Amino acid sequence: MSKQERKEQILSIYRTLNEQLSQIDVPALKTQFNREELAELNREIYELKVAEPSIRKEIHELTEQMKKEERPQLLGVYRFPIINEIDFLSQESKVLLDKELAKYNTNQSGFPIDIHIFEGSEELKKKAIEWLIEKDVLHIQYHTECPADDCCDPRYLVLTKKEFLEEQVKYIQARNFLESYNKLSEEEREEKWDEHYDSERILEELEEDYRCECEENLAKNLFLKNNMHLDVRLALTKNPDFSLEKN
Repeated sequence: MSKQERKEQILSIYRTLNEQLSQIDVPALKTQFNREELAELNREIYELKVAEPSIRKEIHELTEQMKKEERPQLLGVYRFPIINEIDFLSQESKVLLDKELAKYNTNQSGFPIDIHIFEGSEELKKKAIEWLIEKDVLHIQYHTECPADDCCDPRYLVLTKKEFLEEQVKYIQARNFLESYNKLSEEEREEKWDEHYDSERILEELEEDYRCECEENLAKNLFLKNNMHLDVRLALTKNPDFSLEKN
């Protein structure tokens, strides 16, 4: 039997099975069986373990196995090739790390990395995360929300570490300048009027950007008072490369 003939034989069996199954009018069973009888019928059908889903799964697993035989790279680090450059982790840990990071993408945020990937060592985990941040694979995010107890719709904020520090510097510098400006002489104020205008604009924009529904000034709480809890998390800077898995 040729490959084409074998293929047609398999498809013919499936077409016949599909035609036979399509003759079962499921909604009509309601008029013939009560709920308990239908539940029992469903259990018996399940116990028959019809081959169709199993065969599809087995064929899929077979093609995946063949793909790995054709491309042995799939057994190693390939989604984030740069991980291969880490010289303080075992090959097994690098493969696990590559697989773990591939669960996420740049649109997702706030994920942990299991310590077992780093051979159960907190020290190795910290070192690897620092390495990945330095190589621009990961970055730190700050997650926080409006601290007001009576806020009915608390605003949730997600900022990268860089964004947080830059916004904080802008806010504090603008506040400090405006405070010092009020202590200047009239002549000095005239000289620094442009700086005064810029600082007021920066402050207004930041306070508007970080205003919650309850009118809480989140910028002040976040950048000046530091009384908002910051949940430090990791996020991907680069997406995994799945090109090797295609086809």
